[in-house]
Amino acid sequence: MSSIFSSYTFTFNADGTISAVKNSVTEQGNYTQKPSHEGEAAKLTITFSNTPLNELNKEWQIDLISNNSIHLSDDGNASEVLQFAAK
Repeated sequence: MSSIFSSYTFTFNADGTISAVKNSVTEQGNYTQKPSHEGEAAKLTITFSNTPLNELNKEWQIDLISNNSIHLSDDGNASEVLQFAAK
């Protein structure tokens, strides 16, 4: 899935918005983060309005978050992963 979005530059802002830039066009989305709780992994929910970015819309399991990368997976489909990394 990540390859569909490889030409985008994503910025996660502290106010819960995401900017996705491709060919000088910026699309805005939102995200919310839910901490782990009672054995359930932490979650990151992404929401965009427009295609193809709305394919990212779901609650993702957070596998790793650092200052340079975010690794997510779909806990209902282990083969579906999404990775954001600093360039």
